[in-house]
Amino acid sequence: MPSNPKTTTKVDSGKKTDLNRWGFFAGIRSLLAAFPHATTGQRVAIVAMSLCAVMFIGLGLVGSVALPAWAVVSMFALGVVLIFATAGLLLFIERAVSAPFRCRHVPVFPPDDKTREAIKPALEEIRKDAADQIRAKVSGVLDDDIRTNIFLLAHIVGGSADGKWKLVIHPDFAINMNHPPERQLQLSIGQGATGVAYRDGIYQLTKRLPTPKGQWDRKFRITPDVEAQVHKRLKWIVSFPLLKPNTSEAVGVLNIDGLADVLDDDLLNAVASSVRNKVEVIANHLSLQRSVCVGLDQLGVIEHV
Repeated sequence: MPSNPKTTTKVDSGKKTDLNRWGFFAGIRSLLAAFPHATTGQRVAIVAMSLCAVMFIGLGLVGSVALPAWAVVSMFALGVVLIFATAGLLLFIERAVSAPFRCRHVPVFPPDDKTREAIKPALEEIRKDAADQIRAKVSGVLDDDIRTNIFLLAHIVGGSADGKWKLVIHPDFAINMNHPPERQLQLSIGQGATGVAYRDGIYQLTKRLPTPKGQWDRKFRITPDVEAQVHKRLKWIVSFPLLKPNTSEAVGVLNIDGLADVLDDDLLNAVASSVRNKVEVIANHLSLQRSVCVGLDQLGVIEHV
């Protein structure tokens, strides 16, 4: 007799070990822990399916004597299906809650000396190439009318944007930008042609609207404060997202813009195509810089209008 309890204890312990080895109890706890994170609709669905599962299984047990076999089997089958459906929904919620923290790799600002020394002459070369092509086709355009700049993402310290991430111009990456307020621009991701190019990773050709006030399209979310900083003669902007190789993720934006009208969009697009390879060289260079992982929830992205 004394040996039986010991044998039973060993068997019970073995069963618990097997279940724990497969993570059964941990899995159940994890699924149940996901319930508080469910939306109201998901909670209603989970409770309803759970109650229906209990009801069908209960009816199957109670009616096993009086009901025909096929009805009992159907009751149990429906109960099992609802149990799996409930578990599946909880698993979906659990995966959403425990999804890896998404971030964007942002090059450290400001760029190091070596990077600035390499990029600045390359940026001037792009500007001069664009200016020569435009001036050959459009009369009255001065060399100083064609400008280039690079916006990079920076963590702002001080001022009204303290603690936020904004796209800013580094002083070494502003050629012919002789209007001082423009050098102090701070754009949110998705704001302005620059912010849209950064957000979407897509080339932009933008022109000032032909209105008395010379405003920009509302999709660019240009505030009065930003508008006041922009050069009053600025007519058009060609924006290249500086993409990490083989991705659509931008590490910055290179702009070519003009203080003189260029009415032919095809000309501007042709100029952009002709310097695209040089732009990619700069993008690749910036992609190699030391970066920090910034959570997408911290970047303050402005969504599409």
